[in-house]
Amino acid sequence: MKQKKNIGYPPAAWEYHPGCEPIERWADQLYQATKKLSWSFDKLRLTGVAALVEHDYPRNVESLSSLIAARLAIPCKSIDPEHESLPEIESAYQSRLEGVLFLHPGNWQEAVADAGNPRPDTVVGRVRTLLEQNFKSPTFIIVSSCREVEEIHPPLRRITGFSRVFELPIPSPEELGNLFIRSCDRQWLSREIRESPRRVGLLLQGCHDGYEGRALARLFAQRVACLERRQVTLKDLAALDSVGIVESSRILPSTDGFAERVAWHEAGHAAIAMADSLGSHIPEYVTIIPRRSTLGHVTLSRELCERRQLAYTRAMMIHDLRVSLAGRVVEEIIYGEAEVSDLSAHDLERAATTLKTGVLKYGLQFASQLPALPAFRGDSAASDSVFAQLISIREWRNYLEQEYKIATQIAVRYRSLIEVIQQRLIAERVLFRDDLEAMWRPYSEKEQHLCQAAA
Repeated sequence: MKQKKNIGYPPAAWEYHPGCEPIERWADQLYQATKKLSWSFDKLRLTGVAALVEHDYPRNVESLSSLIAARLAIPCKSIDPEHESLPEIESAYQSRLEGVLFLHPGNWQEAVADAGNPRPDTVVGRVRTLLEQNFKSPTFIIVSSCREVEEIHPPLRRITGFSRVFELPIPSPEELGNLFIRSCDRQWLSREIRESPRRVGLLLQGCHDGYEGRALARLFAQRVACLERRQVTLKDLAALDSVGIVESSRILPSTDGFAERVAWHEAGHAAIAMADSLGSHIPEYVTIIPRRSTLGHVTLSRELCERRQLAYTRAMMIHDLRVSLAGRVVEEIIYGEAEVSDLSAHDLERAATTLKTGVLKYGLQFASQLPALPAFRGDSAASDSVFAQLISIREWRNYLEQEYKIATQIAVRYRSLIEVIQQRLIAERVLFRDDLEAMWRPYSEKEQHLCQAAA
């Protein structure tokens, strides 16, 4: 394989940000308003010199800020208002823009009870002063990001503040995978990557933040191709989240001694998801490669997530409960009750939250065979978990224990399926939907034969 020079991050580009067309048009409007022959404060104010971009990944918006600066041929600077000083705007007769400022999001953005002008000695007050001065004498193009525009402090959203608001959508797995594949030299990528953009997108969704994650993945692929002289595979990308910036894909965190237990735990989640739904819920992928604070991970199927958004039912809630409890169930079956690990702590918390939300928010106990559950009187202190609150109420604890017993019965019945998944995970570390479907198929056929015999 031919060795490439200039190993490094790819330059930012508009096409790396799906749905950014309104922001790109704004950059073009700013460019037109700042031409020497048409320079005008009024035109700039009308165009808007400060914008909020509603998006989950601040680094994506920071990347867009650099593209706006490049369009205007001015420098771009990132500032954290809570830890750095803000520039002062002294002259009211600026003849040109000095640069683009990206303000890192933080607590200074949050709305408070008092919607009046903030005190000038606070962070939000200093930001507000900068925005007002910049509106009177446009010196910078100011950009910041937020998750919800409605949660921004109202004085910051006035006409002299962030006068432009954009929404930047998060790309789907297919879009994300295609963006990564297009940004790479095809010689770096194996055929399975080039032909599976959706799988690639699913892996990159768990990898760092937005554009930064794609850029890191591209750098990773380039280094593997150049230094190891081989093509990057899907399993290499699955490992990316746990290795960060590396010179070689062989540098992986060691989970020796834990891999077997983690594989049992994740195999339990995947097997119960398939068995309890009789094959209608096949997880997208399962891995025992460490991901940030977890040693393993299961991604739910896209179909299930879409159905949840349309209509969340009692059957879905019960299924979610059993899948959440499955990891602990399998650990108890394999290692015994005394050897169950704290890998299950997050699962128990998720199961308790699922039950509480389903009953209190969606009212899923009504018109059903669920027991009449009393008011949720658990301590609401931030330090207390939902699980700790739930098990303190006998009726709620009993219901959770009932679902735990059912999950145990399913796990015992499908133990051979759990063993097959566990062994494949130990060998391959990552399993995709196609792999899981192939492992479930014999059990699906067996269920059909039993139903036909019963009929």
